Amino acid sequence: MYIKKLIVVIVLLFSPIIAFAAPILSVINDISFGDVLGKTGSCELDAITTIIGNQTGSLCLYNQTGTPGRYLIVSSSNTIIRIRVNTKTNSGDGITFVPSGVYLVTGEADVTLLPNTYQDIDTGSTGILEIKLGGVLAASQELSFGTTYSFSNATGIDWNELP
Repeated sequence: MYIKKLIVVIVLLFSPIIAFAAPILSVINDISFGDVLGKTGSCELDAITTIIGNQTGSLCLYNQTGTPGRYLIVSSSNTIIRIRVNTKTNSGDGITFVPSGVYLVTGEADVTLLPNTYQDIDTGSTGILEIKLGGVLAASQELSFGTTYSFSNATGIDWNELP
């Protein structure tokens, strides 16, 4: 009897602490379309291939690759994360962004990201949900040359751990 109680105490003392930690969102790479020409138009960054294509007008350089956004949500294993990736609407700067990409969990099928839509994703045995983010960048007005335009898409990711 004493040995069973001792084993239970030892197991409880050395159980993974991460199971009790709050989930976090980490930015691995912010999304980047690279240098843009500043003219009106649009282009799309493929989150998997990194190729910039589907261009209209002269916003993006041709035959270029970009850097997809890569974000990790680290939580307890087998936890449901409710997540939504929002579009960036024109806030007077003439720039809009409509996200696309995938949610990845080791050992599970990829889930296509649906912009502005809450999706429930199971973190699987690793407790890690990876987001690979591309999308369509558009400019409805000419942009100032020599000016850096940036926005953090991490602020456009709404998420929470479901009980």
